[in-house]
Amino acid sequence: MSIIKKNIIFDLNGVLFKKDLHRPGTMVPLAEGVALLHECHVYHDLYVCSNMKADYLEHLQKDYPDIMNVFKAIVTPQIASAEKPSKEIFMYLLEQYQLLPEESLLLDDHEMNIVAVESLGLKGIHVVDFDEVRQQLKQLSILSGD
Repeated sequence: MSIIKKNIIFDLNGVLFKKDLHRPGTMVPLAEGVALLHECHVYHDLYVCSNMKADYLEHLQKDYPDIMNVFKAIVTPQIASAEKPSKEIFMYLLEQYQLLPEESLLLDDHEMNIVAVESLGLKGIHVVDFDEVRQQLKQLSILSGD
């Protein structure tokens, strides 16, 4: 099976990171999400679309450069003047980085964001169970079935 190259857009909170209960104001990586990120990075261009506040984002970029540096771009409400699930934030990402909706996919833990991107012609996967997400990506020929 050959891989179909996509622009994969990740949400940060709930997909790649979670709040650190032991250190208020900080976040820690979700191992399953980071593993999926690295699998996707082999074949695809990666982007972030997140409602994350600037101070959290700065913390992630400083403390987790191995994760954050794989992204071609990070779009937040401060940059796009819109926030998820508004279609405007997704349209900003598509237009600013010249991404085609049919070549792009969002991984997000909020169903309302999936509905928003799908109305723009993107594919969306609701991240609840990482094994299920991986299976869906294999079915879409986005990840290798090996």
